[in-house]
Amino acid sequence: MKPIVVLIGMPGAGKSTVGALLAERLDRLFLDTDRLIEAAGNAELADLLARHGSEGFRCLEAVALRQALTLAAEAGGAIIATGGSAVYCSEEMEQLRGVAYIVHLDVDRSTLEARAGDLIRRAVVRKPGQSLAEVFAEREALYRRYAHVTCACGGMGAEEVCGMVLGNRG
Repeated sequence: MKPIVVLIGMPGAGKSTVGALLAERLDRLFLDTDRLIEAAGNAELADLLARHGSEGFRCLEAVALRQALTLAAEAGGAIIATGGSAVYCSEEMEQLRGVAYIVHLDVDRSTLEARAGDLIRRAVVRKPGQSLAEVFAEREALYRRYAHVTCACGGMGAEEVCGMVLGNRG
């Protein structure tokens, strides 16, 4: 497996939970770009999204992706859990795709709806009035474009998903 593994997928797919488990199992640094964004902005994601809007938030996300890649390279590898909207940062995603193993955690829409809850509280980057179903449809092609592998993990626990990712390593 490449020393840098990047998890992508919708909010509620389990990227942070699975990423932490993978990092522990592989003895690698764990980086969560949502936490990097919050640390840089000294605020929670929802507040930053409200303050900067979707476009401004995507800029913050691009910076966090570049920061995560730099930290991962300095550490000799890492597991990176991205925010669900990271796939809108095409330049950074292309760069990651060239140096990391990207895993799309694919969870069915009904499971995501149950997990994601309130879109505003979850700080889901979306167009005004856009539903979770519409966000899901828009992002699905982007997740598939950047992923080296897609793991269908709906209905699975984090340990099971972690095992699946390790079994699909490239």
